[in-house]
Amino acid sequence: MILLAFVFLALSVAEVNYSIPDAIILLIISATYFRGWQTKDAGYGYAATLLAVIFSTVEILSAFAGYIDSLILNSHESIQLTPAMFAIFTTPLLKLKRFL
Repeated sequence: MILLAFVFLALSVAEVNYSIPDAIILLIISATYFRGWQTKDAGYGYAATLLAVIFSTVEILSAFAGYIDSLILNSHESIQLTPAMFAIFTTPLLKLKRFL
């Protein structure tokens, strides 16, 4: 769990260039993983993983919405990938309870 805390801390630092509120959310997820490691409670890890999956899903959906908006308005078509979107890779951890 300490490894995930440091991964989300690095994602938070990388996200500052794109959005400060998103970086704060990633920092909160990192702190939740760290607290779970500190107390040896798997509930913190499960909660942090749920937060990460929901947050990254919202980020991905908003990127697609921005792309569709640019298609409708005939502006520059691109999807901006942010570090917060990579939190979706924590989804398999919801099944691996022994890892958390």
